[in-house]
Amino acid sequence: MTFDELFDKAKETADKAKETAAEMLDAGADSVIMAKDAAVDMIDVGKGKLQEGMATVIEETNKIIIILQNSGFRIIDINVTVSLPPRAKLIIEDIGDGKDKLSQLIESEEQSLSKTQTTMIKALLKTYDLSSITERYGYQFRRFVLSVSIPPQVTIHLVAEK
Repeated sequence: MTFDELFDKAKETADKAKETAAEMLDAGADSVIMAKDAAVDMIDVGKGKLQEGMATVIEETNKIIIILQNSGFRIIDINVTVSLPPRAKLIIEDIGDGKDKLSQLIESEEQSLSKTQTTMIKALLKTYDLSSITERYGYQFRRFVLSVSIPPQVTIHLVAEK
């Protein structure tokens, strides 16, 4: 194959690539328009779901706050994230024997906790199992961040022992 033939073949390939790219851009533009339309529809649907979800999160947050306060926890701060699903984060501190009271509450046959409340409390109690590990390294549990969301989540704030 001569250089001219190779050059012609390369030019053909480049032209074909340009055509393909142009077709893809056209298809991409159509996809962008369709995605935009779908996003507008999702925003309308999402607004209703967001409001429903926010109401549910606030209700669950209020219920768990009462349980935590009655179990010896202090609520330091509450922050809410507006998203799908919405989320509330409670920054709490065990000011007494919160672990023991929550354990008793879970074990009680008379407890009337919802499935969500039970899940949040069990998640919080599981974190206490890690305290023996952190204590070996000179850290104590100080505060917890309990996320009221799907699924519930617990984050621990550690402080160094002096």
